[in-house]
Amino acid sequence: MGVLPAPQAPPHPVQLLAKALRQPGLSGSPHRRRDWRLRTRALLCDACAGATLPYGLQLSVSSSPNMQTETSSVFKYVSIFKASIKDNTQKCKAAMKTMGPPKVELPSPKNFLKKHSMEKTLPPKKKFDRNEPRKPPVPLRTDHPVMGIRSETNFINTNAADVILGVTKKPKPIYVDKKTGDKHDLETSGLFPKYINKKDYGVTPEYICKRNEEVKKAQEEYDNYIQENLRKAAMKRISDEEREAVLQGLKKNWEEVHKEFQSLSVFIDSIPKKIRKQKLEEEMKQLEHDIGVIEKHRIIYIANK
Repeated sequence: MGVLPAPQAPPHPVQLLAKALRQPGLSGSPHRRRDWRLRTRALLCDACAGATLPYGLQLSVSSSPNMQTETSSVFKYVSIFKASIKDNTQKCKAAMKTMGPPKVELPSPKNFLKKHSMEKTLPPKKKFDRNEPRKPPVPLRTDHPVMGIRSETNFINTNAADVILGVTKKPKPIYVDKKTGDKHDLETSGLFPKYINKKDYGVTPEYICKRNEEVKKAQEEYDNYIQENLRKAAMKRISDEEREAVLQGLKKNWEEVHKEFQSLSVFIDSIPKKIRKQKLEEEMKQLEHDIGVIEKHRIIYIANK
């Protein structure tokens, strides 16, 4: 009996993809072959991400010489609006736009922190001066105060005379508002008639009189200004002769415009002719309105300008 060969495991799908990737001969143009290889490599990468590869296959697949460069050059997305977006972003930005320029001077790199620079130092030494005034010297042991001096002044009589001849002190006026004896100053309370005893009590102050005169003068100037404007804007009545002359002039103008209107062509076949006809009709309508107003009213007033 012969020995049967051991059953072989079916090939891994990733191995099949790698084998297809390494096939040299493909029909078609070079661009078509390159696209087929790139798609195969993409499928291979997806299969590698979700399947367990046999030993040595990862190295052989990932060590393809042109795999990374070709994939990155073909599948990389580059926006066509990249330059315009950069320009718009730079236009909206400005240096120091929110807080403004710094008002504090920036630290200079030359003034860096040095060793022992933060330690407290003694104040500068002052020169000792001996010309300052000195205290009186201590009395000697042999010095004695003058003793035995007596005064002939009678302080009892002197004090009694000062009290008798002095001005009597008046008590401060106060008032009590409660039965418990709460005392308050009477002059500042308003209960004591203090201001009515003054000489200028009830007299209008000088500054108020001056202000009243200024207000009165300003009111007079304003009244004069109003009267002048009313006089200038007063209405004037026109006489019958003037009214008749104006009426005849309007009628004459209407006849001239009407004659010109009658001279127009029968067929209005152009835009200029149509515009001219409309203009003449508006003038005639306005003249007819003015003539009707003057004929209807016998008394007419006009404003002075």
